[in-house]
Amino acid sequence: MSQLITIIRSNDPSVKNKSLDEFCKYSSLSELLDEAKELEIYRKGESNLYNRVRALFFFFFFPFFFFF
Repeated sequence: MSQLITIIRSNDPSVKNKSLDEFCKYSSLSELLDEAKELEIYRKGESNLYNRVRALFFFFFFPFFFFF
């Protein structure tokens, strides 16, 4: 399972509250692209609205954290 999906679905606050900035800082472009593909598949199949919104948030902000 994708690391970001694990962050989204976790009930453990130390995992669930991990920042996207921290994740992106230590990820390569190819890792981020793979995560983006998995997030989109996850978002389309997820029934929980909160988790879908978190997936969209992560997906939308990838470029801001990676390129700036």
